[in-house]
Amino acid sequence: MTDPTATILAQAALLDGVSERARQALLRRGVRQKVEAGTRLLTAGCANDQLLMLLDGALDVHLPGGDGPHVKLYPGECAGELSLIDGQPASADVVASTDVTVLVIPHRHVWAAIDASAELARNLLRVLAGRVRNDDVALRQMADRRRHFERLSIIDGLTGLHNRRWLDAVFPAHLVRLQHEQRPAALLMADADRFKVLNDAYGHAVGDAVLQRVAGALVRALRPDDLLARYGGEEFAALIADVDLTEATEVAERLRAAVTSSHAAGDPDCTISVGVAQAVTGESFESLARRADAALLRAKRDGRDRVRG
Repeated sequence: MTDPTATILAQAALLDGVSERARQALLRRGVRQKVEAGTRLLTAGCANDQLLMLLDGALDVHLPGGDGPHVKLYPGECAGELSLIDGQPASADVVASTDVTVLVIPHRHVWAAIDASAELARNLLRVLAGRVRNDDVALRQMADRRRHFERLSIIDGLTGLHNRRWLDAVFPAHLVRLQHEQRPAALLMADADRFKVLNDAYGHAVGDAVLQRVAGALVRALRPDDLLARYGGEEFAALIADVDLTEATEVAERLRAAVTSSHAAGDPDCTISVGVAQAVTGESFESLARRADAALLRAKRDGRDRVRG
């Protein structure tokens, strides 16, 4: 009767082409262990001095920070080879996803087998190369997901503009840089006029569409290097560089006109009021924002659909 373990080991990538004598010398030094599902065989960050060859069942390999196993190992495959070779702690968690049987081979016997068999050394390099490639792909995917979620955390879901969290982090730092470079800057605060009345009259779906339309008009009317964000509710903020108060006011008028002309037939009219404040040397962003907000309030009090500095 054929020994299933012998068949598995004969097909193992690590033992491919290895002489029967070298193969048996290595396997004799291994200890079979039965392990229950859920048992952690290797722990990321912890020392490892043994090679694990899976004889039956399945193992899951989890990279730190991952949201699930990025590799599943099956009979004939091995684990622990990287930390065994470089002497560093294990780089991943290895967990039994089913009841398994593993052949545990101490590191001194693995090294002795490598010294005795060039084929084994070659196979180990191939296994390591494949594992590193898989890990690189998994790490890139994790980094892509992390960047995606980081982007979601700073993007306003309705308008597609950056949100208040991003504004609070980026606008003050950008203002400091402009002041260090002795470049003039201005902050524009824009607010959709009578938006609550519009929202109540037409409903939230129409109100959302109006805010999207306003955001699109502002983006198109600003330069690519100008910073724009949804400040909150129906209010938007833009930090623009290399303009004096007169030029900043002209930009604000362009924004106001762009929003006014952006509605299509059948859409409710929407206008904006804009407050403008030019940064004073050494002024904090908080102070600049207060002055721009006060200018916006004056625009509202003066009848809306206008710019005040």
